[in-house]
Amino acid sequence: MASRADGTLEYVIGRSRCGKTTYLQQRVANHDRVLVWDIEGQWAMLPGYKEIAGKTSKKKNAEALIDALVNAGEKAKIAYQPGSAAEFETFCQCAMVWGFDAPCSIVAEELADVSNQGKAPDSWGVLVRRSMKYDVNVYGISQRPQESDKTILGNAKVVTVFAPNTDADRDYLVKKLGIAAEKIPTESLKYVNRFNDGRMTSGTLKF
Repeated sequence: MASRADGTLEYVIGRSRCGKTTYLQQRVANHDRVLVWDIEGQWAMLPGYKEIAGKTSKKKNAEALIDALVNAGEKAKIAYQPGSAAEFETFCQCAMVWGFDAPCSIVAEELADVSNQGKAPDSWGVLVRRSMKYDVNVYGISQRPQESDKTILGNAKVVTVFAPNTDADRDYLVKKLGIAAEKIPTESLKYVNRFNDGRMTSGTLKF
């Protein structure tokens, strides 16, 4: 395999309907190969995305996903709507193989549904810890980081924080990220980027 540039690992946090998904949709808009764990079907509605909807057995869902990735070509955007959270392990296995084949971007929506407060589970953990060396970009989204795995929070090159749900969520982010409470947004569409070298930037989502 030829040497590749580093990918990125970004964790996007914030309450429902604050702009997280739209922010990431804009981030990957110009990426050639994108695979999304699209639990709510928000990505499947975007122009250019191929929808793989899990509506039958777990085995058949996996076969449909694998077939789509094998036949994706050099440019493909795939939104996978699982039949259940139990399919996340297979999704992550497929994502890692796809990324090993060629650089790509992987998006995982609603991490609290498929991980917990401990170490990132199984193949999701492999993606988070190892994929960047293959020029694979991994983006995770969560409304409540306390309910999601600590691996992505600890390994992320950048954590993007939108307005949190509660004061407890805000306090958690202050403690874990070292962001001053007054820097954390309270309004939807506003965000701060906290980089792993300590730098911080802020912005407002534009449509």
